Amino acid sequence: MLSEFFWECSSLSFWYFSVLASVGIGVAKDSDKCKVIFRDRSNWYTSRKEGMEFAASKVIIDEANDHVMGVHILGPNAEEAINIFALVMWLGLKASDIKNLSSNVLLTTC
Repeated sequence: MLSEFFWECSSLSFWYFSVLASVGIGVAKDSDKCKVIFRDRSNWYTSRKEGMEFAASKVIIDEANDHVMGVHILGPNAEEAINIFALVMWLGLKASDIKNLSSNVLLTTC
């Protein structure tokens, strides 16, 4: 049980030219009960600076308890930002708690 919890909160990153990082679930199991926030980040300065044509982020939130269920980031600094979300999930923080933080990484990713 405990090892299953840590596996769900461990982050995963892949590099080539773009960085794809992921933590938690990949697809909202019950789309009626989950809120999916998708952001196209391809026109952001950090993406343009790296010459990336595609960059995006997706956050899956359980609407019943406001917990972050999964995060997927494609783009520059994804491997760093995903660790923050892994920590948020591990600590059991709510999505509303994240919005109250003043960290630039969290505000630009969500």
